[in-house]
Amino acid sequence: MSGIQIRSLWDHAANIQRQKQREREKQCLESTMFFIGSRQAGKTSIIYKFLERSDHAKASVALEYLFGRRSLFDSSSDVCHIYELAGGASFKRMVAIPITLRNLMSLVIVLVLDLSLPEELFITMDTLLTTVRERIKQVVIQGEQSTPGFAASVDAAAQARIGQSHQDINALDVFPVPLLILGTKYDVFRDFEPEHKKIICRCLRFLAHAHGASLQFASQHTPDVFSSRVHAIFQKGDPAREKPNVDYNTALNIAFGEDSFENIEIFDVPDRASLEIARKACRELLKKTFGETDLNVHLEDPGRDPNFKEYDIDVVLAQKLRELELENSSRNLQDLEIGDL
Repeated sequence: MSGIQIRSLWDHAANIQRQKQREREKQCLESTMFFIGSRQAGKTSIIYKFLERSDHAKASVALEYLFGRRSLFDSSSDVCHIYELAGGASFKRMVAIPITLRNLMSLVIVLVLDLSLPEELFITMDTLLTTVRERIKQVVIQGEQSTPGFAASVDAAAQARIGQSHQDINALDVFPVPLLILGTKYDVFRDFEPEHKKIICRCLRFLAHAHGASLQFASQHTPDVFSSRVHAIFQKGDPAREKPNVDYNTALNIAFGEDSFENIEIFDVPDRASLEIARKACRELLKKTFGETDLNVHLEDPGRDPNFKEYDIDVVLAQKLRELELENSSRNLQDLEIGDL
């Protein structure tokens, strides 16, 4: 066999391999999870558990990125890009990096709240979700400009999570993408006074339902229903309807659209106009009972505090911020290219 024939066979084999790779890439489904929430509430540990990683979770800095891959059938797989915003609301300006036009329709927001700090619950949720909503609104506007009807498709998907037949559908301000709210440190929370637990549970149920979100409490000793709920979202299937657990003496577990203002029995919300009034009343109830921490005390970037300079850490942080800015610029360019197609 001549050298030319051998080379032709190798070229043919290489072409077949490239074709198979392209077919695998078409079958590969990508999704994105963005973890936000309270400082030191266990976000990294939750991510590691979801990825089934056994190594010790390291302290997060600014915006962390990981990815997970799940084999399905044949050679295809699902890839999940996972971002974690560290420092509570300190780095909230960085939400633009994980939330892009490219991934919006496969994005899940996970808000992690520290149940042991009830004085921070409302302000943490309000600050972060407002920031994320604003970013999503920018992306939706961008998508609508390039693809008319994009905004309507986002809204339709949000309404479908709750169900058009839900009694509160016209009163809710449904979050544009799936929102999972996790209350951590339940092992501490369960020892609170019964009346305090009741107030926190009802307020969080109200706020979660107002956003059309899923709500569950978790600790190292509670069953892991988080992973199954995430998998159901990514598989685009309807998860099996489960009876919600709303007993404040146990860990709450309420899926999308499985609660109602009537069942929460805390505020009367007959329509969207009364939702903001009820939200303010909820904040006042939490504030009156537990006080409220001013997050502005923490919002200034601690990495710039001259009283706590650490050269090695500062170098790593500066490098990470540069890398994230470059990635963000690249993603913005890709989004523009998609819009021009």
